Amino acid sequence: MEDNYEGRRLASFDGGKGKAISQLEIICNLMHRLKMTHYANDSREVILPCEVFDLMGGCDTGGLIVIMLTRLEMSADETRVEFTKLCNDVFDVRNMSPSNKSARLRSALEDLLVRKDIPLDAKLNDGKGKDKRCPGFVVTLPRSSLTGKILFRTYDSRIAPPSSVTILDAALATCASQPEFLPVVIAEGDNVREEYLSAIMGAANPVHNVVTEAFHYFPTTTKVSSIVSFGCGYPSVVQLPTCTSKDERFEAYIEISEDCEKVAQKLQEEVSGLDIYFRLSVTQGVQRSVPLAYADGERDLIVSFTSEYLQDPEIGTLLERCIDCVHLRRGVRSIEYLAHRGGKLPTHKAIPALSTSFIAREEPYNELVRGVIGPSSASRQSIVVVSGMAGCGKTQLVVSFAHEHGARFKHIFFIDGSSRTSIMRDLVTYVQNADSKYSQATHDMGVSSSPRETAR
Repeated sequence: MEDNYEGRRLASFDGGKGKAISQLEIICNLMHRLKMTHYANDSREVILPCEVFDLMGGCDTGGLIVIMLTRLEMSADETRVEFTKLCNDVFDVRNMSPSNKSARLRSALEDLLVRKDIPLDAKLNDGKGKDKRCPGFVVTLPRSSLTGKILFRTYDSRIAPPSSVTILDAALATCASQPEFLPVVIAEGDNVREEYLSAIMGAANPVHNVVTEAFHYFPTTTKVSSIVSFGCGYPSVVQLPTCTSKDERFEAYIEISEDCEKVAQKLQEEVSGLDIYFRLSVTQGVQRSVPLAYADGERDLIVSFTSEYLQDPEIGTLLERCIDCVHLRRGVRSIEYLAHRGGKLPTHKAIPALSTSFIAREEPYNELVRGVIGPSSASRQSIVVVSGMAGCGKTQLVVSFAHEHGARFKHIFFIDGSSRTSIMRDLVTYVQNADSKYSQATHDMGVSSSPRETAR
């Protein structure tokens, strides 16, 4: 079908180390409900998440889950079984050095690839992603710049060159949380080597990245029918330990920085009223009860609390609404609209900074001031055209006026007049941000209307 008629379905998976077993319990339940509700007569034994969703993204162990569901095309139940093995052998093991734990994780992932009959040097992006499977990505942090996130993708992107990273290295990098694991060294391009870490500190909930990636992957006219965000449970109250253990203090800082629910609530506010965003995360019981590693049997408690969460009548209603949106695929909003509302794309152009070498010519500047805010402008709309040769300082003259007298105006629109398209785009975007009640109406007008009609 055309994108206008078939809404895309997006999925996001939080980072949470071993607590990610909770989101696997949830997606297994979701896939079972979807199968029984809409595919009861389907000959397939299970419905794969990569057949249901159109793009997935994850961080930390959520990223590992995304690799399993997309690149390895595993079912939700199979992923849960394999992740449980990884928890038993790696994630839940205490009192192990970072080097030994990293080596054990590598060995366990190599064993998984061998059992799936996938070469150990297989690329994460094998060039078949767009035609064969649901695209997916994982979020990592380069050690050289911890403020900049790097995405490893199973697909080609319009905004980044293809990566040669292997499935194994991408999985290790997204799970390399500090201080439990060593950074993962990956060579790209001309043997440029970089160390990568888990992005769990500061980017544990990648839902905004999912929306932005969808914008860059699909045509901008694509409609979105659902955004499903799988969480690892609401956070507990975080207290800085009074002990002298560096590991425990570091773990507390991670808990503060990885508050995924704040990110979830922010997106909920940004897309409120659209009924396409579903946050699925256990509200009680999975909060960590010990500072660092898992207590004995804690994973069983997480599974138990998740089961209780799924049996709650209100959550059942939420899941049914989610299933309907995922199945019916009714496009509700364009991906361009959501990327500016719920993604992290810039929403407008700021007024440029005034050049440090600019010297205002008194006569043209005073003429501009009189024309815009002088006595004769009080009873009518003022229109002042500044013209002159290229490079004579027209833009700087207007920018100087905007900086000095901007407080007089409720809104200042800085429009790129280089083309009809840029004028229309900037007018629509500014009006959207000026008043939320115009956001969707002006966006829909902007797709087909002239600048004059849009400004009207």
